[in-house]
This record gives sequence, C-alpha cells and structure tokens, in this order.
Amino acid sequence: MNGFREEDPQAGMRVWRDGAGDVVTLTVRALGGSFGSSEDEARNLARSIAESTQAGLVEAGRNDDGSRAWLVYKKRDGAGYFFTGMLFDFSLDQDRVWTVIAGERGTTGIREAMVTQELLAAGEMTIDDYETKFSGDPYDPSYAGVERSLLRFLSDDARYDARFPDHPLTKVRALLEALPGGFA
Repeated sequence: MNGFREEDPQAGMRVWRDGAGDVVTLTVRALGGSFGSSEDEARNLARSIAESTQAGLVEAGRNDDGSRAWLVYKKRDGAGYFFTGMLFDFSLDQDRVWTVIAGERGTTGIREAMVTQELLAAGEMTIDDYETKFSGDPYDPSYAGVERSLLRFLSDDARYDARFPDHPLTKVRALLEALPGGFA
C-alpha cells in the first residue's frame, strides 16, 4: 500500500496509517460463513453494521455465493464526514476483514456543492425537492434508522470519484479495490 506505513499490531489486527492519518486494518479470524444468502440480505447486514456505529450506508455488495462482501458507510466528523469501507473475505481458511477509514480535512462540502449545483442547473433536481432527493438510503427509500444527513448523498455516487480524486470517499473506494481480490 503505497504511502502507508505499518504500525505495531493492535489486538489481533495489522494496522497501516498514511501521512494524512487515514487507516487500513486487516483482521484475520473465524467469523463463520458468508455475508447473507442474497443481495438484499447482504445490504441489510451492511446497513446494520453502519447503523450500529450511528453511520449511514453509502453502498454495499457481495459476490454470488456470499463468500466476499463489501460496504462503505459515512459518519459525522465535526463539520465533515469520515468514510469507512470494509471488505469481508470468507473464502479462505480464516476469514479476513479489511477496513479502510479516511476522513475529510480542511474545507468540506465541495463535492456536495458542485454536484448539487450541476443537478440543479441540469433540471435533475429543484430547490423544492432537494430535501427528499439529495440524501437517502441507497437501497431502501423508506429507511430512517439514522439521521438523514448521514445517509448517502447523490454526490457520493462513484461516478463522481474521478472528478474528486482527493476526496476521502474516493480514497476509500480506491483502497478497497486495490486490496487482494478487490471489491468491484
């Protein structure tokens, strides 16, 4: 992992940190099994993990047999957010859980403001429907288990990552994809 330095292991996990303070961890242990028997079940499990930390689910997925799954959630951090991505691999002798955490620093909200402006200008969103369209659970529009500001923003979509390469959500996705087996 380019730019990351391994720290002393902590409580059975390996830890790497970069100069910005972002973290990657690897935990190897027996968790037992898979990440649900269907895509919907995997998404519900991912939502439960996010909700248990008072965070909002950004995205989740799994492979066909559930032996590999991933999720990304976001949590409030002062004026901004930090993003956590997890990659679960149940396909080996011991289960592996990779966790990537990256947070906003300095000026926040630029990605959200620019995407909102574009959506408004393109007529894809109006000021009146901003409250109902801009944030929400990516898989269940009726979900209200955490504060609405923690739910996935339209600007959190991966299609915007290339335009915001230094954003922590972009960083989390890129690191998850670079891990053994990736997540995409």
